[in-house]
Amino acid sequence: MTGPIANLEEINAIFQVDSVQDVMKRLESADTEFSSKTLKTLGRMSPFSLAVVFEQIKRGQTMNLHDCFVMEYKLTQGFMNHREFFEGVRALLVDKDKSPQWSHKTVFDVSSDEVEELFSRPDTLNLEIGKYE
Repeated sequence: MTGPIANLEEINAIFQVDSVQDVMKRLESADTEFSSKTLKTLGRMSPFSLAVVFEQIKRGQTMNLHDCFVMEYKLTQGFMNHREFFEGVRALLVDKDKSPQWSHKTVFDVSSDEVEELFSRPDTLNLEIGKYE
C-alpha cells in the first residue's frame, strides 16, 4: 500500500473476522499506514465500547429493521447504566482532560459475558413500531 487509504482487500483482510480482538491483532501485524492510523484512532476509544459496537455490527448484518431497533434500544439503555459512557463524557466534555479512565485497558480485557449483558437486557419499553404508522 502506498497511501494512507487502504484498498478494499486490506480492509476486508483486517475487519472480516469474528471478534474485535482479532481486528486488533490483524491491525498490529499489518504494518501499513492504514493499520497504524487505525490503531491510533481505536486506541483513544473505550475498549468496552469497541467490543460492543463490533458485536452490534456483526449481529445487525442478519437482522431486520425491527430487530435492529430493539437491539439499539437495549444497547442505549445499557450504556446509560454503564460507567463507560459517563467516563467518556467526563473526559471530553466536563473536565476536558481527554484522559478517560476506561474500565478496561484493552479489548483483550473485555469478556464476552460483559458484552452479552447489554444485548440480553429485558425490554422495558413497548417497541411495537407498527402502531405508529
